[in-house]
Amino acid sequence: MTPAGQPLPDLYAPWLAALLPAPIPLEARATCRECAMCPKADGALPTATYVFKPDVKCCAFLPRLPNFLVGRILRDDDPAAAAGRRSVEARVAAGVGVTPLGLDRPPLHDLHLRHAIDAFGNSRALRCPHYVDEDGGLCGIWRHREATCATWFCRFERGRVGFDLWQAVKHLLAEVERDLALRCALDAGVDPGLLAGLLPQEDAAASAGRPWQELEGAPDPGVHAAAWGAWAGREVELYLRCADLVDGLGWPDVLSRCGPRVAARAAAVQAAHARRLDARLPARLRAGGFQVAATRRDGGLRAVTYSPFDAIDLPASLIALLPAFDGRPTDEVLEGLRRDHGVELDPGFLRQLLDWGVLAGE
Repeated sequence: MTPAGQPLPDLYAPWLAALLPAPIPLEARATCRECAMCPKADGALPTATYVFKPDVKCCAFLPRLPNFLVGRILRDDDPAAAAGRRSVEARVAAGVGVTPLGLDRPPLHDLHLRHAIDAFGNSRALRCPHYVDEDGGLCGIWRHREATCATWFCRFERGRVGFDLWQAVKHLLAEVERDLALRCALDAGVDPGLLAGLLPQEDAAASAGRPWQELEGAPDPGVHAAAWGAWAGREVELYLRCADLVDGLGWPDVLSRCGPRVAARAAAVQAAHARRLDARLPARLRAGGFQVAATRRDGGLRAVTYSPFDAIDLPASLIALLPAFDGRPTDEVLEGLRRDHGVELDPGFLRQLLDWGVLAGE
């Protein structure tokens, strides 16, 4: 964990700590063992447009694992990591999406996730193979999870501001994973010509499809052999070698091994982190935009702004005041509300409305 208590994978936490001047604040509203997106024991529902099943949660996402993370999982001999290690061994043994760059997702998983309404968080058929059905549902590869799982939160302490920061971190780590996986494979001695055939094509029309056998849960032996070359049959050996190659890398080492896109992503993370730590109110505010998910009996409404997972309930009394925020100086608007309506709005509450997009700064 970082000093602020925010869990990050063991490999990535020191890199983010070196990049940023202060720890990323804890996202305490997002919980796992008692999922914030599931109904509570007393029947209370989350502030969202739909709920998750307790035995699925956000684990309907199946991660792509870069080669060095696969190796770190396979060599993790902690008894607590045994279930996760077995699940990764099973993915490697199955052969579907197994390349020198890491473990890809089976094509059927993405197909189902894209086309099934509200499948995320609900479909047991999509549940991640690394899910451990203990203590309310655990992740078997938690210490070595990849960019998306490492940065996913259903709710944020500062709404869109927190979301934007963690999206920036996700894009940075994903870029690092792509570049480091390729660098590790090259340094381990994989034929560069074979690796070139595994790289994504800029032209989607030129991108190769996946073998039909993968739709049935099996690899095409010829395609697999061609992708691995001299390493065919030594897949685990390569993954372990790649894990060794990232051991001890500091953030400057990562930058030196990755391309310029990583440096650009890192700058975006720094900027988003600065915004996350800045709680000042803008000099001028305007009413923002939102979608109405539901109306309430008291005349208020449930508003969706940046995410359907983290809606915000607005009382009728507040909705009536929003037009007052018309771009005039914030102090002038607040004084007018006190004088004409006897309403005193707390700066922290205004900051929340701004963070959720109900208000917009100028």
